[in-house]
Amino acid sequence: MTIFPPDSSSSSGGEDNQVNMVETVIELPFFETVRLDGERLGLLICKLDPRDAEDMVGHAIEELATRLSHCETASGLRDLPKLRNAVESVGILSDQLGMTALRRSAVHVLSCIDAGDVTASAATLARMIRIGDISLNTVWDIEGLSI
Repeated sequence: MTIFPPDSSSSSGGEDNQVNMVETVIELPFFETVRLDGERLGLLICKLDPRDAEDMVGHAIEELATRLSHCETASGLRDLPKLRNAVESVGILSDQLGMTALRRSAVHVLSCIDAGDVTASAATLARMIRIGDISLNTVWDIEGLSI
């Protein structure tokens, strides 16, 4: 995934711009560890009626999934302001839900965007989305979770 894919129209097409292709591509596996802070989520839940807490957590998880999708869309469209807003929302929601690894990765993406480092932004965004997907799957896979 890239934040801003190379613009093919800027290439002069001359021989100096040729790229040497590699015959073998090695796929690097990604292993991300997610961390859920049950205490953080517990504090939030204790303040609400059990039914309201369940509704609130469900809505927050759905919103988090939507915001992660917005990050991918904004990145593909090269829309830096929308990307930054979506990443910021991911950070806020993940903090509320106790998803510490996701919150930390969102902070890293914002730092790279603010520094103007496109390569680091793309790498940290890809990592944040991987962690977000794993975090959401972990939460949805928990069976018998009672709020």
